[in-house]
Amino acid sequence: MDMEQLDRAEADFRQAVLLDSGLVPARGAIGRVRWLRGDLEAAAEAFRAVLRIDPDNDAARENLRRVEALQARGAPAPAPR
Repeated sequence: MDMEQLDRAEADFRQAVLLDSGLVPARGAIGRVRWLRGDLEAAAEAFRAVLRIDPDNDAARENLRRVEALQARGAPAPAPR
């Protein structure tokens, strides 16, 4: 996926969140797009936003854990699952 596709995907997911702020899958997708771009801090914030809405969301919790581990190591951002 190239950067232009990532930009379009994030814009679409952000639009969905504007229409329904509780749309957890779109918020999680924003985190994954930001992770793919290598913007780990923005990805972490997106996953935290999911957890504020849905504290039991295992995928968001695991993605946040992985992103924070990468940040702590200063490692490059491998693609999310």
